[in-house]
Amino acid sequence: MVTVDFSTALQDEVAPSDTSGGTTGAAGYASYMTVSDDTGALQVEVPSAWADVDGTEWYLDDGTYLGPSITASSSLDGFWSNWTTPGVFFAAITDVDAGTAPAEYLDPRIDDFSGACTYEGRADYSDALYTGQYDYFSNCGGEGVVYVVLAVTPLDGSDFFIIVEVQVVTQDDLEALDHILNSFILFN
Repeated sequence: MVTVDFSTALQDEVAPSDTSGGTTGAAGYASYMTVSDDTGALQVEVPSAWADVDGTEWYLDDGTYLGPSITASSSLDGFWSNWTTPGVFFAAITDVDAGTAPAEYLDPRIDDFSGACTYEGRADYSDALYTGQYDYFSNCGGEGVVYVVLAVTPLDGSDFFIIVEVQVVTQDDLEALDHILNSFILFN
């Protein structure tokens, strides 16, 4: 299994640790907890400080069902409304055509973030269970925030499309990003 390590690669892009991420210093988050969506299909480990969790299923504004999802942050309202609150959105789209490529999800996200972030590029991603790509954005909201958008498919050929988006505000959140990317799982 390949271990993902963004901490080293992105450390110069992110503000130093402070209390906005819910931590107490350079040692990172004190503890992590396992969270699941309401259906039990998704599981991921997040900092215990990110105790504001929503595991409801993901629907578009028009009522279209996409699949199970989890959002976790120190403040969900803050995560969805500003660039200064760290958090994660993890979802699985269940009704996808075979052969759906990560670029089909990632490409429109570049436009979504173009006014608020600097697009730094796309890279391949692979671990023991999933393969795909991720996009990396920097200086979001002019706050020095990093935003990572991962889109992967299961190596077992299941017809699921998995998305993990993480807002990284401090150095401690980089450690959390690594932890998230090494613990997310879809039970299918």
